[in-house]
Amino acid sequence: MTNSSSNPTERNTEFISISKKVLNDICAFISFLEEEHQVRTTPKIPQTTKKTEIQTREVSDVFISSKALLKLATHAIKYANYKRNVWVEVIGLLAGNEKNGKMFINDAYPMGSGNAISVKIKNPSNYLKVWNKIRKKGDYIVGWYHSHPGYDLFMSMEDVNTQRRYQAFYEKSIALVFDPTLVNGKSWGFKIFRLKSINKTVWHEVSCTVEDGWTPKIFPNLLRFIDSNSLNDFVEHDR
Repeated sequence: MTNSSSNPTERNTEFISISKKVLNDICAFISFLEEEHQVRTTPKIPQTTKKTEIQTREVSDVFISSKALLKLATHAIKYANYKRNVWVEVIGLLAGNEKNGKMFINDAYPMGSGNAISVKIKNPSNYLKVWNKIRKKGDYIVGWYHSHPGYDLFMSMEDVNTQRRYQAFYEKSIALVFDPTLVNGKSWGFKIFRLKSINKTVWHEVSCTVEDGWTPKIFPNLLRFIDSNSLNDFVEHDR
């Protein structure tokens, strides 16, 4: 391997290239935050509950860590557990990276809760805090997650509009939808989706593997084991 430090010209060129990439990332991220901040807060029930067009499952390689799955699941059941009469949706960010054409979801960052049929990130400034943490780990935002407590796994029109913004920022971004009522020992309770095009409402289910040797059979008992008093450990940005 050539030691670039011995060549000032190569070192300067590399520094300029890296600086440009960082500036482009920051500009794109600020633009993304501004768009997210302008999202309307009042949901329309027909839009949210109506299922959009879906095509055949897209073949893709996505792997999610048990850590990320556990964090998003505990976030969801905090607002949709057996003790609550009113269940609400939650939302968060997914962090990871790509290696050899495969996407790895390494962590999940809870970002907010909404009402029974709609959710958005309440405090856009938390994006920057999370983004800094993610970048320090060498990862980046690969998508987002939200819950559909008790009404199945699909992409509503509101979800599609949100996903468009993520895919405009990063074309391979994914949307993970989790329904805690579907965690039954046979199903993980979630599916991952991606739009075929940001100009259309057609979405695909993306295949996913849970890492660390976990199976759906252990998941229900694991979630029941979690003490509700410890859930705050997983939702530091849920404000």
